[in-house]
Amino acid sequence: HKWTCQVNGPISKGAQGRVPFEIVGYSFEAPFRVQFHLVQALSKRDRDLQAVEAAVELGAARIYPWKADKSEVNWGDKAHKKLAKWENLVTAANKQSRRSLWASVHELQTSKTLLSLIGEAKEAGDLVLVLDPDAELPLKQAWENWAISDEKSEQAAQQLDQTAEKPDQTVAPQIRNVYLLVGPEGGISPQEVDAFVQAGAVNARLGNTILRASSAGPAALAALGIISGYWEESRG
Repeated sequence: HKWTCQVNGPISKGAQGRVPFEIVGYSFEAPFRVQFHLVQALSKRDRDLQAVEAAVELGAARIYPWKADKSEVNWGDKAHKKLAKWENLVTAANKQSRRSLWASVHELQTSKTLLSLIGEAKEAGDLVLVLDPDAELPLKQAWENWAISDEKSEQAAQQLDQTAEKPDQTVAPQIRNVYLLVGPEGGISPQEVDAFVQAGAVNARLGNTILRASSAGPAALAALGIISGYWEESRG
């Protein structure tokens, strides 16, 4: 897996086109063992952009814009321009939060294309969470159920590696992915929820209150950051 190197030091004034920089310190950063990704439905009044900006600051690795059934916003023939706006926002959030491992933006998704993403994630042993205030399963329990299952799979894989004749090979820890699907104002349609769950997603709720499209994703990321140990683990 890729590591990044973060350097720090003073910048002095130089000739045009040149920026003299003195390296006085550096640190290496490896990706966290779980990468969190936000699938954010298009929402009115820029609530989707508010969610994306906060999500990047909270550690989201990838951002997927999503045209949901209830999305009142439609990019249409302006999709390229709208996507560029999301990319610029994510770039600014990466810089503001001083991230070494930058978040990225993927192309616009539909509910149909998300079915393929969910299927691939399930096949890889990753977790897809559909945030739904009407779901019975709490977010914390959904994470724990998956984490326990994934830990058992990792232990089984390690046992196989130990029995295999690989004296000169070191197996790198596998990076897992967690996808958060957040609907627009008005929520995710029942038809979408059913299709996503049948494809392998897990329906989960944050709490007993209903959050806006601008806050649901960041709230879930913050909660998962604590539950998973993202905030506590030093990666420098």
